[in-house]
This record gives sequence, C-alpha cells and structure tokens, in this order.
Amino acid sequence: MSIMNNGVQHESQGKDDRQKVWFEQSVALKRGMGVCYNLDFVTTETDQTASDPWGKRTKSTQLPDATNNQAFAGVTTQDYDAVVGGQWIEIFIPGSFCELAIGLPTTINSTLLTCSASGGDAGRFTFQGLPGRGTAIALQTVAAASGPLFQSLDGSATCATVSGVCTITKTGIGTACGYVDATVYPEGMKAVVLAGADDATSATQATAGEYTIASATSADTITIATTALGDSDLTLYVIQDNPTCLCYLFDGNESGLQQVINPKTGTAVAAMVGGLTLVAGGYTMAADATFTLADGVRENQNKAFGCLGALTTKDYIVTVTSGLKKDGSTSITTFGMDAAHEFATFQWNGAFGALTGGVWQLQAFVGATFA
Repeated sequence: MSIMNNGVQHESQGKDDRQKVWFEQSVALKRGMGVCYNLDFVTTETDQTASDPWGKRTKSTQLPDATNNQAFAGVTTQDYDAVVGGQWIEIFIPGSFCELAIGLPTTINSTLLTCSASGGDAGRFTFQGLPGRGTAIALQTVAAASGPLFQSLDGSATCATVSGVCTITKTGIGTACGYVDATVYPEGMKAVVLAGADDATSATQATAGEYTIASATSADTITIATTALGDSDLTLYVIQDNPTCLCYLFDGNESGLQQVINPKTGTAVAAMVGGLTLVAGGYTMAADATFTLADGVRENQNKAFGCLGALTTKDYIVTVTSGLKKDGSTSITTFGMDAAHEFATFQWNGAFGALTGGVWQLQAFVGATFA
C-alpha cells in the first residue's frame, strides 16, 4: 500500500530542475516570478571588476528589465521577503514544469505566456512574446474568476484623480472586483498599470506599477488611493493576490522577453534590444514619439514591435539604422505604427565573423507603414 501511495504522489509532481542563485535587489518576490542573470555584475565590496573571471556572474540575478532581458534565468520556487543587500533564492530553470506568476487567464496546452520586462509588472508572465527562454505554455486552465480578474489592454480605461483618490472607469471593472449593489472593499486585489497618458496630448503620463484597490464603487468603477495615475487613459489588468498557473518553461534561444512602453508626444521613447515591445495606446499625441533601432549584436537576433491600442493623430516612429525588406534589396529607413494590432518583426543577420555589414531584415508586418 505504501508503494502505491508513493507512486501516486510521484505521478502528481511536476518535473522540474532547481538552482540556487543570488538575487541582488532589496525587493520582495512572489512565487513564480521570473528573474534574469546580471552578466556584467561587478562589485566594489570584493574589488571585482569586469576584467576578473568572477564566477558569481553566473549566479547573480535581478528582476527583468531592458538591460538583462536576453539572459533569462528562471522563476522563483516560493515567496521571498525583501532583504536589504540581496539574498540567495531558489529558482526553476528553463526546461522545468512549474507554476508561474501570471496576469492573464489561460487555457490548458494553448496559452503562451512570456515574462515581462516592463516596469509595471517585471517578472510576471502575461503577453505572448517570441519563442525561447522566458516563454512558457500553460498546462492548466486558469479562468478570470480564479485570479486574473479583469483586463483593459487597449487604453480605453479612464481615470480621474481628485484629492489623492483615483477613480478608474471601465465597463465591468467594478463587477469583476466584487461590486453588486453597494460599495465593496476588495481583499488582496491590485490594479497593475502598464501605461497611461493624458488624452489631450500624452504629455502627462501615469506611473506604471501595482496599486492596491481600495473599493469598487459601481459596476464600472474602482478607486485607488494614489495621485500617480493622474487623469489618464490606462492600459491595465487586475489580479487578486498572486495568481499562478502550471506551465512548461521553454528552453533554447533567448526570447528576449516582452515589455509595454508608453509613447509620449514629441519624445524619444526607448524600446529594449531584442524581444517584443508593445506600444500602449488609447490616447492622442500632438507629435510623433520616436525611437532609433540600433544595429544588432547577435546573429539571428529577433525583434518585434506591436501596438496594443490606437494612437490618435500621431505615430510611434522607429528609425532603423540598418534595415532591409524581405526581398533583400529594398532599404528600410523608418516605419510607423498607430493602430491596435499593427506589428512588425525583424531578424538581425550578417555581422558574424569579420563581417561588419549586418542588417535588420523585415520578416513580417501588418499595418505598419515603411519609408
């Protein structure tokens, strides 16, 4: 009988591979959050410099961002409280079957999720990005009611801030947070704001991050005690506590992760090297937001751009330092996006060995305009 019980227990356990790594930052971590290696880690504490062959560089990690998104390490096996100066943590490495912290509903053996390198939800798995390390497939159906409660990703949620209280309005958001016929005070619910800007000019932008929901005041409104969101059109989702999903964490080449950026009137707004950059929308710009895509550094490096919501009047314009269309002869100088679901994908080729003439070659696009 004990052998049978042991067998059943073993069958119920996921196959995983764990590793101890050093987490440099003094912040708390939730179970299932992604971290990335800091491959240029140096420290004055032990006089280690970039010219030293320091092995701790292979164990030092940080939350994902635009500087480390091409060095995905794995996901945390448990919650960790913040420790000043950093701490040792345990992670599941790519190739594992493990639970990931998610921000969107999933369908078993269908939904693909990629780790976020955005400032608002770094380490959480949400939008599908490129394949490889940092991307996973869901092995569990997680309905909205089970954790990820609500999403408004096209910039159509609005907010107004009065006397330090921000009221967010979007059809159904209050109902998702428990409102029926009287004000409710949700437990453990947070609005995860990815982007937002004033609809008039986009000059005033919301501060991305997690915000505790104070109340649901109607079927279509919630309140948050903050002035950081101003009066904006928001890109956001709502979670309760820390929703997780059993997933297979892909190995292979780096996906480059995914990020959401907040375009701003007449301003250069950077996109990370490699991976997927999603441009938030839902508001008006008085002048184009811009970015220059520098030459790649790795053969077969991939870069994708996409629009989450529409940008009115002006575009997000990308200058391509070295670019060709797929025909191999037509140059690309710039491309622009201004409508939801427009996208463009590129691959960097031709800078290996002693060659110096690499180019970003356009692989596919929908809606984007090229010059």
